[in-house]
Amino acid sequence: VFVISSYAVTTPEMVFMSKGSFMMGCDEGEVDEKPFHKVSFDYDFYIGKYEITNKQFMEFLNDANVSSKGILNGKELIILSGDDWGKGQYRVISGNFILNDFDKGNYPARLITWWGAMEYCNWLSEEAGLPKAYDKNGNLLNRYGKKTTDPSEVKGYRLPTEAEWEYTAKGGKNKKTSDLYYVFSGSNELDVVGWYRDNCINKQYPIYSGRGTHKVGSKKANEKGIYDMSGNLWEWCHDFYSADFYKTCSEVNP
Repeated sequence: VFVISSYAVTTPEMVFMSKGSFMMGCDEGEVDEKPFHKVSFDYDFYIGKYEITNKQFMEFLNDANVSSKGILNGKELIILSGDDWGKGQYRVISGNFILNDFDKGNYPARLITWWGAMEYCNWLSEEAGLPKAYDKNGNLLNRYGKKTTDPSEVKGYRLPTEAEWEYTAKGGKNKKTSDLYYVFSGSNELDVVGWYRDNCINKQYPIYSGRGTHKVGSKKANEKGIYDMSGNLWEWCHDFYSADFYKTCSEVNP
């Protein structure tokens, strides 16, 4: 935790990922996960050890002049009304966002839009004295504030590319062997590394996780010491979706 202008910011704990190569995708998955192909990075990067928590995201909402409807710069950052899982995570009282459930401060932040994730990254960069990684339209910016499509040129906080995310989930250079990956991030058993609909919270007195989220880092980490890359909650990447991306993407820094 560091302090800027007397405001405490809980910065995400980061893990170093060294440049290298891995096999992206798979041959047994969905059509948009094929083909199984080699991808390389010619740069190192850092990635979050845990999913961003409700408490961390609430700090941003209260410091960045986000409206009581979850709007900033004309974009919806968070869906406050909730979804079919239940109500949203926050409510607004006297202009401040507070948690609906104070016991869920260390649970992953839900119902965040891509714009919300992007603006949170820019806010972290500002608080850390780093150049912003995004312009108002979501384009990447290099350290000089110029648009770029090369993630290695970005200095501030940003979302991982899909390739970076998968490289991390598969263990980076610490993967199981040179040509074999776990089925899930850190294990072949989903119960060990991830929360999902049917796994059991208590083996003696069975209580199932249902469709709810759980405290970050409460399952086993993967080979790089990173948690919840399988299960708990879907995570945003920088990339826009393309069904044939794996067939057409560059083999270097995609």
